[in-house]
Amino acid sequence: MGKNEKVVIFHGFTQEELERAIGLLSRAGIGGDLIFAVTTPTNLGWKVEELIEALKEEHRLFKERKQQ
Repeated sequence: MGKNEKVVIFHGFTQEELERAIGLLSRAGIGGDLIFAVTTPTNLGWKVEELIEALKEEHRLFKERKQQ
């Protein structure tokens, strides 16, 4: 991960709590280009490095689609 890449991984949050937390970060000007993710039964078994790499790729693809 590059120095400017930041990932926030939420675990055990309700949908309402997630929306509130992400909204607060965004309103505080912290959200920016953060990569937000939640844990899943699948990714809980991954090494952190693997999870972050998968999140970065997913984020890159999302940004590409958004630009189209």
